[in-house]
Amino acid sequence: VARALRPLQQVAFAPDCAMNDKELSIRMILVRKSVAIYDVQVKMMCTIGGNRYHLPLARGLTSYDHMWQVPMTFKHDITAEDSPLHGLEFAKVTSVSISVSATDNAGNPVMAHAMYYNPTAWLAGRPEFQGTFTNRPPYPRVLRGSYADQIRIFRLPNTEASYEGSSATPTWLYNMNNFHVV
Repeated sequence: VARALRPLQQVAFAPDCAMNDKELSIRMILVRKSVAIYDVQVKMMCTIGGNRYHLPLARGLTSYDHMWQVPMTFKHDITAEDSPLHGLEFAKVTSVSISVSATDNAGNPVMAHAMYYNPTAWLAGRPEFQGTFTNRPPYPRVLRGSYADQIRIFRLPNTEASYEGSSATPTWLYNMNNFHVV
């Protein structure tokens, strides 16, 4: 009975996030095409030297009115003077996390969280940490460098028509497995 009452997963985060000298990027996508989420609250934080710090979203955003079908990339501006990451050596950042809370179009609560670990930080090098991911996919990492999202409209082979036709909402191809190195 408990499993039947548990809410369905509505969003998924990319397995890695990316950080360069200008910004930190975390990607999210809605799992089901028929679902919209409303009153989306997004919080990003980082761990530096055992302390947790709030990472405000770029452009002063704290929430979104709704999200529907289009993949989202949440960004934090590292160049801002009030950023805890401003001028900080990358190896000092242990982890970055994000949480999202919202309401789906059926009125059910949506909550999701992801945590990304810095592969050059002290914690990721510990045998106890590495042992957790033995014979499993690699742990969610903070990638360092210049990356770009891989988002494009899915088109039929040998034509320019979108998969659902020109009058319908297009279907998006969104590579959540990795960023494209720029």
